Amino acid sequence: AGADRRRFGMEHPRRRRPMTPADEARADKEAGEPLQPRLEFPRLDPLQRPLLSIGPYAAAVSALGRWRSWPGLRLALTGAPGSGKSRLLRAWAAETGAAVARGAMLEAASMEEISSLSVCALAVDDADAEADQRDRGLGLLAALNLCEDRGVPLLLAGRDPPAHWRTAPGDLVSRLKALATIAIPEPDEAALAWRLGEACALRRMHV
Repeated sequence: AGADRRRFGMEHPRRRRPMTPADEARADKEAGEPLQPRLEFPRLDPLQRPLLSIGPYAAAVSALGRWRSWPGLRLALTGAPGSGKSRLLRAWAAETGAAVARGAMLEAASMEEISSLSVCALAVDDADAEADQRDRGLGLLAALNLCEDRGVPLLLAGRDPPAHWRTAPGDLVSRLKALATIAIPEPDEAALAWRLGEACALRRMHV
């Protein structure tokens, strides 16, 4: 029992780094448990501060609000680290009731496990991430097939344009190249000032 607690980070949590999706997949494999995507279902927080819908975020916020009109009900959201794409993805998931998965967890699960998921919408954060698997890209391909077969919307978020996410398999590459994409540009001065104000407000600092 003590070994199990240590392996899953249940002892001295402040001294251990948070488990990444790849760590969780390895822990499940060592424990003999099936590797399944760990889905989250974000909820709207009435106390959460509103999203910035002007400046560099205007196009992305507008596109997310028109999800019923996405070509094939799919959209890729791209931006540099810290650009706010994860927050936008989770806000969209909360609005639509979408399940949220991380790219590395999809790659660690089998195509059969992904195809058996029951979701009304799916959001994949860090969709350009790859787990330490030989058949890379099959998890993301399975997620695309799942949403297409069920006619549910799919939002993917990554750093670079989706055409650069994978080099194989060919079916996945061609479908990623065809994805409608909205990019979050570099923030302007007004956006930087707003983000600074948000960071201070979360820490109850007055500026």
